[in-house]
Amino acid sequence: MTQPTDSSNDLDTAFSKEVETYHKLVFSLIHRYYGGRLKDQAEDLSQDIWAKLWVHFKKNENNVVNFKSYLYRTVQTTLWDAVRSLDPTCDEEELEALADPAQAERENGVLERMQLDNLMAQLKPDERRMIQAYLKGFSNQEIAVLMGTSEGRVRNLISRTKKKLAGMGGR
Repeated sequence: MTQPTDSSNDLDTAFSKEVETYHKLVFSLIHRYYGGRLKDQAEDLSQDIWAKLWVHFKKNENNVVNFKSYLYRTVQTTLWDAVRSLDPTCDEEELEALADPAQAERENGVLERMQLDNLMAQLKPDERRMIQAYLKGFSNQEIAVLMGTSEGRVRNLISRTKKKLAGMGGR
């Protein structure tokens, strides 16, 4: 038996992080789309979706540019197939009408919030407090007073933390 290579371990780790980040979203989409018709099949559908994503992830490990986009497409096509299995007469237009576009937008907002929360959790406590104050609209001067430091230091920390977050988000 051969030992897995470091690159396969890295791939497993990267994919595990994606699963950890998005697993709740997948279940939420299954439960909410198509009038909840598929909620009884949620576990099986979720496994099917992750299996499809794993195959794609393995084939394109260096080319996975927008995992979230591919995830949504995979969920959509898997759910369409599941609805068609329940009602073979259902066509593409009916499937799209059954899905709630406003719900998709809400899910996207939840997903972005989850991603931001995951990134924020990786920051040091001072960085996190400062960025939270910045996101709430506090001025650099107000943040400096809140944190008991100089305005120049706040400017510097905000700039470095933004770069750090951008780097973490691009992974």
